[in-house]
Amino acid sequence: MSDLIGRILGHYRIVEKIGAGGMGVVYRARDERLDRDVAIKVLPEEVTTKPDRLARFEIEAKAVAKLAHPNILDVYELGDHEGRPFMATELLEGETLRERLEGGSLGWRKATEIGAAIADGLGAAHEVGIVHRDLKPSNVFLTADGRVKVLDFGLARYQDAGAGKDVTHAPTITRQTDPGTVLGTVGYMSPEQVRGETADQRSDLFSLGCVLYEMVSGRRAFTGDTAVETMSAILKEEPSDVSTSGVELPPELAGTIRRCLEKKAQARFQSASDLAYNLRSLSSASATSPVRPARRFIGRRKAALWLAAAVVVVAAFVWLNPGAWQSILIASHGSGTSGSIESLAVLPFVNIGGDRETEYLSDGIPASIIDRLSKVSALRVVPRSTAFHFRESDQDLASIGRRLDVSAILTGEVRPQNERLVIRVELVDVRADRQLWGERLTSTLDDILATEERIATRVSEALRVELSGKDRGRLAKGGTSNPKAHRHYLRGRYYLDTRTEKGLRKANESFSMAIEEDPSLALAYCGLADSWVLLADYFWEPQESALPRARNAVEKALALDDSLAEAHASLAVLSEYEWDGVTAEREYRRALALDPNSV
Repeated sequence: MSDLIGRILGHYRIVEKIGAGGMGVVYRARDERLDRDVAIKVLPEEVTTKPDRLARFEIEAKAVAKLAHPNILDVYELGDHEGRPFMATELLEGETLRERLEGGSLGWRKATEIGAAIADGLGAAHEVGIVHRDLKPSNVFLTADGRVKVLDFGLARYQDAGAGKDVTHAPTITRQTDPGTVLGTVGYMSPEQVRGETADQRSDLFSLGCVLYEMVSGRRAFTGDTAVETMSAILKEEPSDVSTSGVELPPELAGTIRRCLEKKAQARFQSASDLAYNLRSLSSASATSPVRPARRFIGRRKAALWLAAAVVVVAAFVWLNPGAWQSILIASHGSGTSGSIESLAVLPFVNIGGDRETEYLSDGIPASIIDRLSKVSALRVVPRSTAFHFRESDQDLASIGRRLDVSAILTGEVRPQNERLVIRVELVDVRADRQLWGERLTSTLDDILATEERIATRVSEALRVELSGKDRGRLAKGGTSNPKAHRHYLRGRYYLDTRTEKGLRKANESFSMAIEEDPSLALAYCGLADSWVLLADYFWEPQESALPRARNAVEKALALDDSLAEAHASLAVLSEYEWDGVTAEREYRRALALDPNSV
């Protein structure tokens, strides 16, 4: 698009390129008629023939043109030059909220200030019937002179004054444009958007709640390895209490954020103006009273110190008699503990010794156990994306159990020892504060599959989950029976999570090696497709090479296993990037229907 520099579009002279995103390239330009600098957003030439993208471009301009508010970007003109649609807007100097958050969380006062300004802008839109539907940190701009601007109304839904009906039926699932978002921008969608229902102004307030949560805690309220996991979390899971994130903030602010994130729209704030007033009241009230510190919990590591001292004799016995550990199964038959436990969280294992060559296993093994156990119909397993929030948590297991609303937690550690791995696991009934099962396993890298199956089976037995024959088959079934392919796949998932260019290329390489070892491993094709899409989106990998490779990979995954939820989710994300909203929405719904924990 650099060919436009120096060109004249209408009465605007293009000066320099200042940004690029999903909806086109943005340039600094000079308005020759009014003698002022402006921003010009131009659709890429290769998509000017795509009706969906042209419609969204026009929708954004019409939506914002209805508004005149200091917290909303001003649109000056929608034009066309030689078949190239463009939009002229005010020129903003500063950074997006996403860029600001890359440096960590904001102070709670700054967060409430920004949040109130966003709510003001949304309120102005809501007053004229416009619902944004795509609020996220990359669509909020912080100017150098301290103003807050809401951007990108490209998915806005509003009432046409003449027709009295929606101007657009654009799908509510959007293309991924935010570095750090797992897959897509679904992490900021409301439950009603996930379900495909009509989104009103209260949906925007849920999204703003997600943004507020991230501003004060430095982490996302809802994340997942796949869009399906994220959507499932939005529908079913509660984010961990923001007051336990290690920051100090008024408990009333934590309550405000919780109210924004209520699953039912009627339980949230009913207007943006009410939320803005609430946020400003909190800020002014707290200015004259000290902030009460967030409640802290005794850390697992601290608790482990005195516990280790208390059981040192037993520990020595166990190390000398490994088989004894395997036989430990403490079963309480007291009131309320004789039945099966129906909810479980699996936390990331600890990589003892910090060996970087085996670090991927401390995530990969528990992730595989989650995948296996989540297929057991009688057991609710917390998604990996939610459970792994507690990787470095200082909370004790009972507190984590309350946060995740589970009865049992599985923890473990991986320790390289010569040419082998020593894997310790412990299953705890966190409500009764008792160990259900523990085991010390010695494994080689080639035995990882069998080890995962053993752990998953023993966990289900210790939880007294009633297994059908189909469930037992699911426990035994992994993505592949080839140990090398499995290790490459686990390594690929580990690097995919890094969301760095180097990590994504390593993920790409690892998934390719998994496929080379086992060409029937559908999950590896999904990972390969996702890595190509992320490389194209984050790091400007040429689309003409990356996207066809992603499509080839996901089509192979579907040909191998059309019942694989991950494959349909990968196709949905790719379709979003290709601006095929109909296919994206259909495939997301198909993925949700296939995933046992997504509804």
